[in-house]
Amino acid sequence: MKCLIIHLQPDRSNLCNETDVLESIDTLCGELEVVSSCSAESDDEGGPYTNIFITSDDLAAAWTALKSDLFEHEELGPYFAKTAIVTAEGDESWDDDYLLLMHYDDSEELDTF
Repeated sequence: MKCLIIHLQPDRSNLCNETDVLESIDTLCGELEVVSSCSAESDDEGGPYTNIFITSDDLAAAWTALKSDLFEHEELGPYFAKTAIVTAEGDESWDDDYLLLMHYDDSEELDTF
């Protein structure tokens, strides 16, 4: 089982209510057969943030579904574009092998599966 992490920095945008965003992610994850589990942890250290942990045997399929249903969504997409960093666990765990799938900073080079 591998993990995909959606890191949200809600102070970067006021386009959506973070509670609504988290509920949308949780609902979608519950509907996707490819997602094994979904959990979130929030903290204020260094500024408010939330990490959403999504586990799956097929991270590429999970990312494809999440990307099309959430990150390309008409209302939620702009929020994620301003607040989100998405990483996926690589073949060798997290040690210099993770994938950067999305970043609010357009200058960051993104990886693909």
